[in-house]
Amino acid sequence: MKLYPDVISTLRAQEIDPDEWAREHGSPSIAEWAGDACGCADDRCIGHHHDEHEDCGCFPAMLEQHFAQQDARGHRTLAWRTTPVSVVVSAESDLEDFGLLALADQDQIDLFASTDVDTAAMTQEHTTAEETARIAAFAAEMSTAGSLSAEQYEQLGEIHHAVLNRAKDAGDPRYDLYRATERLSRAITEVWDRDVAAYQDAYLTVVRDTLTTRGLTTGIKVVDLADRDTGIYDEDLAHDLRDVALLTTPLPVIGAPREERKMTVDALRAAGLSYIERARAVVSAEAAAE
Repeated sequence: MKLYPDVISTLRAQEIDPDEWAREHGSPSIAEWAGDACGCADDRCIGHHHDEHEDCGCFPAMLEQHFAQQDARGHRTLAWRTTPVSVVVSAESDLEDFGLLALADQDQIDLFASTDVDTAAMTQEHTTAEETARIAAFAAEMSTAGSLSAEQYEQLGEIHHAVLNRAKDAGDPRYDLYRATERLSRAITEVWDRDVAAYQDAYLTVVRDTLTTRGLTTGIKVVDLADRDTGIYDEDLAHDLRDVALLTTPLPVIGAPREERKMTVDALRAAGLSYIERARAVVSAEAAAE
């Protein structure tokens, strides 16, 4: 797109880089720019296309009107954009920033802490003397060398499974408790993964709705931060959209955070969010379906 000096001056007055603006907007039609609104009778007069009418001031005048309307609305309008808006989404990182990952991790810790004594007693009871000696040898090597080989880790795994099988065969009730705890732990991870996916979908919905309100018709393009096209990536717009999305995208169970940007584990629990309880609901639903 070729921009004439009067148009360039108008854009620069708004602190807009003319080259980036031209790249982003392409070539607007006369209908899009309401070219007849300026009173110019020549239908070729649509700013950058009026090669024989460079002195006509209708296009910069329309730009001035456009920017005045933007100021009145309180946000930038995007009605003439011809390329999708690149959106970077980091749902898992955002939930971590809000404190939800800390809650999920703490719920995992609390879950296993509630059965640690029983699990340790069961393990000790069903481990042979030979296995105990091997485990002690591995522990000594770990403290000296700092790590174990893949083969040694495999041997530890074999001992672990052998101990569990003995407990199961013996009908030890602590085995069932151990397995139930393991299933709840996996369910917490499943609930977390669902939360991340749901938050990303909701985040993008907020972004799309915000852009639609501002006149965008070309949609969005979800990209990784490293893959965004810095030539047309609008940092100011991206920061604006992120501010809106972070405040209005609902968090799991507790809804939109509004002004809250970081919540403690206790505050999240007080608001009704518990990964252990939601994991129990998942496991109960599975049992009912069987």
